Amino acid sequence: MAAVPDKKTFDKGAVVKTDSASLIAFAAAVAKHDERFQHAKGTRSGIRAPRSVKKTSIWQRKNPGLAKRASKHDGPSPNEDPDGESARKAAMERKSKMYEMLKRGEDVPDRLREELLVEFEYKNRGHGSSDDDDSGSNDGRRYRSRDRRRSRSRSKESDWDRDESVALSRDPRDYKNDPWVEHVDEFGRSRLVRQSEVPEPEPEPEPRYTPGIHNPANPFPVFLNQDAVDKQEWIRDATGEMRSIASQRKSGGGYSLANTTRHYNSAGERRAHGVGFYAFSQDEDERQRQMRELIEMRSQTETKRSQHRSLRDKRREEIEARKRLIQKKRLKSLVSTISMEPKG
Repeated sequence: MAAVPDKKTFDKGAVVKTDSASLIAFAAAVAKHDERFQHAKGTRSGIRAPRSVKKTSIWQRKNPGLAKRASKHDGPSPNEDPDGESARKAAMERKSKMYEMLKRGEDVPDRLREELLVEFEYKNRGHGSSDDDDSGSNDGRRYRSRDRRRSRSRSKESDWDRDESVALSRDPRDYKNDPWVEHVDEFGRSRLVRQSEVPEPEPEPEPRYTPGIHNPANPFPVFLNQDAVDKQEWIRDATGEMRSIASQRKSGGGYSLANTTRHYNSAGERRAHGVGFYAFSQDEDERQRQMRELIEMRSQTETKRSQHRSLRDKRREEIEARKRLIQKKRLKSLVSTISMEPKG
């Protein structure tokens, strides 16, 4: 009878049959024991595994010297005097308080008034009396100015505290003679207000007569040659005639003949003119004669040009006819040469 092998002993090379359910159960058991082991290890040591640190990008990196420079700029300067700075600040605050008191019309002690940089009582001083009279008058004016400032401050406070509804309340019968009108203010905004509330327009300044702008004969000094000087003398002689004509027409006087010149005059110019420049005369008859001469010269030029054009065209036609005749002769000689060649 053969011996039965023990359950705990297996033959070498024996195949153990397993199924998927047993493998899944085994993997679950191993994972469970591993989790318990890691948990127990962490509680015993109290130190967790370090996390992986991500590398920062170049856009997230800070300048290593930025914080140091910022602290240096924000901190006090070595050359700065903290006591002097605080004293200057206190002096400025004290002076600002005094200026505010003067603006409100309050009285300022004399010992503080000496520290002011602006002398507010200078306009009220007298300049024609002696020193004693000046001192007495100045004291009187000083007290009067103080009273005025106090009364002004009280009036401002009363205006500030008064009820505007009482001032705005009007009798409805007054609105009949005060209709609504559309008004454009200084900012260009259209407003609908009462006619009595429309501000009056500012009076326009009277126009000032400036000789250099309003019809001047020669507003600016210039250096003139002898021809220009002669022209100025002629203008001065003719100005009286123009003034008489202007007075007859009741259009006012004072106009110069220089502004009524119709033709260009190059007598007072120092620039070089071109080749085609023609200096016309200022005399009307002489000018018309010169214009007629130029027109006649122009007509003669056009006539000669047309004659020359006709001769040129005739010469061109003769040349073309000569070319055609030469081409015919060449063609005849070429044909005779080809016909005389022997046939091979």
